[in-house]
Amino acid sequence: MAVVRMEDLFVYELSGMHDEERETAVLTADMIDQLRDDNLQRVMRFEHEECQRRMKNLDLCFHSIGSRPRSVAALVVDGIHADYQRFLSLEPSDMTATMYTFGTALKLAHFGVGSYQALVDKAVLTGKTACTQALQNNLVMYTESIGRMHHVCHNISQRIMATA
Repeated sequence: MAVVRMEDLFVYELSGMHDEERETAVLTADMIDQLRDDNLQRVMRFEHEECQRRMKNLDLCFHSIGSRPRSVAALVVDGIHADYQRFLSLEPSDMTATMYTFGTALKLAHFGVGSYQALVDKAVLTGKTACTQALQNNLVMYTESIGRMHHVCHNISQRIMATA
């Protein structure tokens, strides 16, 4: 895929984000399996469902521009996933594994915000109005996710401090 015009760059980055979201769905499913607390599993299940919604929005975006996702590897989320698996191989306690799991989810959300901010800018620049709304929806989902992850991490920290 030659990337010559701004539209080419937009499709390239959109394709990369599609793959990143697909890999995020795999990672969040692994995280759900790792968690032992039902309430925390519910929070992570919601994040997984949000990922599915973001993927549908990306599909709508591709449809609106008359294109489909190209093959662009999800290297960022692959790296985060590999790091997460490496940490779990250290046989952490349930509490430290839970804290690391939500810290990893927070990293994913920050990556998502930066990625979607850039995609929204390119959608506006290239006049992809219908796509812009779908991408803004995804940006809002990640922005809200950051707040949820901060809240969960704070609550976990409070529990740790109460038992120390």
